Amino acid sequence: MNGRPIPYNQDKLKYQPIFTKDELIYLEALNSVSKSEYLLSPRNIEAFSISFAHTSAVLEGNTYSAVEAELLLTLGQTGAHKQLNEALMLKNMQSSFNYIVSESQYSKTDAQRPLSYIIKNAHTMASEGMMDKAYCGVVRNEPVLITATNYVPSDIPQQLEDGLQMIEREYNSIENVFERAVYIHQNLAYLQYFYDHNKRTARNMCAYTLMTGNKMPVMFTERSTEEYARAVISYYESNPVDYSAFKEYFIASYERVCSRMNAFAVEQAKALANDKN
Repeated sequence: MNGRPIPYNQDKLKYQPIFTKDELIYLEALNSVSKSEYLLSPRNIEAFSISFAHTSAVLEGNTYSAVEAELLLTLGQTGAHKQLNEALMLKNMQSSFNYIVSESQYSKTDAQRPLSYIIKNAHTMASEGMMDKAYCGVVRNEPVLITATNYVPSDIPQQLEDGLQMIEREYNSIENVFERAVYIHQNLAYLQYFYDHNKRTARNMCAYTLMTGNKMPVMFTERSTEEYARAVISYYESNPVDYSAFKEYFIASYERVCSRMNAFAVEQAKALANDKN
């Protein structure tokens, strides 16, 4: 981390195309062979919610293994010698994920709720018991320090409110669901609207976006924690706006998640995409 501080820039929230045409064709092909139509069966969605909660928590430094997370979230069995806040984090992650699954289905009705409403509720559920209630689901009114980057988010509440409104407007104008998913993740993380738990909320909203478009939701794997951090920070510090590091990470993560119900998803998707090019 070198150089001068990089101040918040609201113009960064303006949508710019992220993926190439060929990349979007490949992502669509991955989803089409992922068997995502079976995801919402009770058994599959429960298993997915556990994995989603675990991988998201690991990105926040949680030390539970995948097996320990499953025992906790299915049987209530806490890991030996683990901190109670780690168990609470996992439970919150699963509750927040289950909430956005429900909202993604509700969004397909005529009574779709505003994006900002869902963001704030998802944050509240992810934060319950881990933050003072006064900070849950509401705009931040004090500065925050982000490690490993020169980026300095705004600490002006009205500017943060304006930023969230802008994100909602831009999001609603984006036609492609994969573009929307990466846009919402990167810009919620960039805005830092909440006092804490912004990236975990961003990951939930990324998954929500994909499910509203009947796509397999993405999980960011615990095997690449540093890669995830670098991809997010790359966007924070880019000028002009550059999504390239994160979109490469997203595509690799999407390949892995689409292989969970079809071990041959990548090979089949590449063949399918080649046929369409």
